Amino acid sequence: MGRKLMRGGGVMIAAIVLMSVVTHAQAASCNYALLQPSLDKAVAETLTDVKSDNSAALLKQMSHLGVAFGSEGELVPYPVLSEMFTKKTGHYCDLFTCKGKVGGLHALFGSGPMSKSIDTKHNRASVTLNANTQKELDLSYVYTPQCTWELTAIGGI
Repeated sequence: MGRKLMRGGGVMIAAIVLMSVVTHAQAASCNYALLQPSLDKAVAETLTDVKSDNSAALLKQMSHLGVAFGSEGELVPYPVLSEMFTKKTGHYCDLFTCKGKVGGLHALFGSGPMSKSIDTKHNRASVTLNANTQKELDLSYVYTPQCTWELTAIGGI
């Protein structure tokens, strides 16, 4: 019994390593010279989608794994987000208008000084709008094997 488990574990580890290599090879085929311009475009689209109340477009930018919200980083799985956006409840109401009330995060999606940092080792980016102010917005993205940025976290003060 123990040997069968060990063999099964070895197969599982091999599968995980293979998926990791495939994912790395896919990411390696992306043109990393385009990281900054493509991040700039993703951020601009995120800001525009929220400011123009285009929830369908914003949902398309969100990570298929989900998005973390707030300082506590509550990860909301994509299917749950999709349902919230459809029913106009939960975090939809944080970002858009619900029952005549503008969401608390919505006001942070304005314009102002922006700082961006890209971690090429982990294919992640952090963006802060209006740093060190009372209207600071933090966005996090991951660069996918499909060579696109997905929104992974939204937080604000």
